[in-house]
Amino acid sequence: MRTDPEIEEENKSTIASTMSPKGIMDQYPADYDPKETEALLSQELMKLTFQDRTKISEELHGVHNMSVDETPIVQDEALRMMQHELNLMAPSKKIAFEQAQLLPTTYVNDSNFRLRFLRADLFKPKEAAQRLVNYLDLLLTLFGIEVLKRPLRTTDFKGKEEKGALRGGLVQLLPYRDRSGRRVMVILSDIMSYNHIMRVKLFLYLLTVASECEESQRKGCLFVMWPGTHRNIRIPDSEEREICQNSFSSFPLRVVGFHFCWPDTPFFHFVRSFFVLVMGSDIRTRVSFHSGERQELSYKLMGFGIPVQLLPTTESGVIKTKNHMQWFKSRQLLEKHAFKNSSTTPCELFGAIECPALHDVLYERNKPCIYHPGNGLFKNLIEAKKEEHSHLTQTGKRDFTWSIVREVENNHGRFLTWDRRGFWVQLRDRSEIRLKVATSLRDFNKHSRALNKCHAIQSVCKVSFDDGQELKKRRIIVSDDESSESDTCSLVCSGSDIRGSNNSFATLFTPFMNTNKVDVNAVSPIMDFPLPYDDEDTISIGPIVV
Repeated sequence: MRTDPEIEEENKSTIASTMSPKGIMDQYPADYDPKETEALLSQELMKLTFQDRTKISEELHGVHNMSVDETPIVQDEALRMMQHELNLMAPSKKIAFEQAQLLPTTYVNDSNFRLRFLRADLFKPKEAAQRLVNYLDLLLTLFGIEVLKRPLRTTDFKGKEEKGALRGGLVQLLPYRDRSGRRVMVILSDIMSYNHIMRVKLFLYLLTVASECEESQRKGCLFVMWPGTHRNIRIPDSEEREICQNSFSSFPLRVVGFHFCWPDTPFFHFVRSFFVLVMGSDIRTRVSFHSGERQELSYKLMGFGIPVQLLPTTESGVIKTKNHMQWFKSRQLLEKHAFKNSSTTPCELFGAIECPALHDVLYERNKPCIYHPGNGLFKNLIEAKKEEHSHLTQTGKRDFTWSIVREVENNHGRFLTWDRRGFWVQLRDRSEIRLKVATSLRDFNKHSRALNKCHAIQSVCKVSFDDGQELKKRRIIVSDDESSESDTCSLVCSGSDIRGSNNSFATLFTPFMNTNKVDVNAVSPIMDFPLPYDDEDTISIGPIVV
């Protein structure tokens, strides 16, 4: 359905109306032609050398990171050259930066703040200076002069619509990193129902928060555009496209990859064309397009190391906001206490950790720590050393535990626990750390022995009839190397009466795991599931009626 030219002009000058996908595609057939966008992507890639394309591809898959090796000398020299580039700029090209210099207090001159932009541009001083100026200009335009005095906060979102958009979870930072240590920001396609100002505000705030962490500054951030439920979209005019394009060159965090995940429909092909046009040339070379059903899209993202279990939508498309609201409340708490402090990182006030680093080890019973890559690395470390641990004396095991602690810390890892206020904090008590690692070793060894028994011996019940009247018990013991039949049970059973309390035939199909009584508090950072063993290290078989 085509819009009336007068209505279209009015929409472009104010706020564009929400329209159907067909109407939008009819209105902009030339700008958003899929063939044109394919040609544009090909041209951008062909401008790169073979080595550059290889580096980008490896970084996109998490195999290699293009960050620069830093030393204090490299940092000081880069900061000096960045200041030199800022001095060379004309005052009319850095309006927000000049206004910040006139304020009594500002964070703009902080070296740690400027290092964010140097890392975002791989320590290229000229590009970093331009990114800093663009960032400050965008802040001044969208939020006002207050955000030049102190860092951007949740209270800068005014009005019911802006606050609702921030809480709504259409743009979320995942609580854990991907397998390469990169932050992941998920953008639901429903965000396209908002105007461009709102979208840029949300992106800018979340990336500003994510850039407070030094590891995120080095390794960058991944964008994942995930299909939502709505199919309404505003008309993107030329002004919107320009602002969105400029915003990509203003982010304080390097975008190492952009994954567009869509159903294979004409509507989403149109949205894809729009995003390709508004992106800068450096981002276009890092874009990957995936189409298909939800399960297909999840498998494709797993190939890039993205934790798809944490994607904030259900199978039916309902937005999951539990993690996002917890993150939002913790940010409000931290920013409230940092109200009179111009610090660029409010988390420093409490030692709060917004997102664990790649090699950190998490200890928390009530959170799914299994999705954190650091706990997976910790489990692999214990598994590699379990044979050595099993042959040691009690004193040797104590020294062995300390060696595990040192190895984690040598990889810049920390041992973290969950604070009820809504964030992670580092464990400082060395005795508590050793005890938790020793408990993890014990739990892993018990779990391994139980699994070995389960693999070595499998019990299968066989029921036969005698003259059509009587039920006789026949049990087949199946091992890895041979099979044999026996009229008796060669496994230790949990109950003394193997026939059970009643002679119901249905009891034969009772899963044996249901009879195990496992302490729900006995959870280690490497296992978030019940362990199939009891106190006597025996496999418990449930009641069997024959």
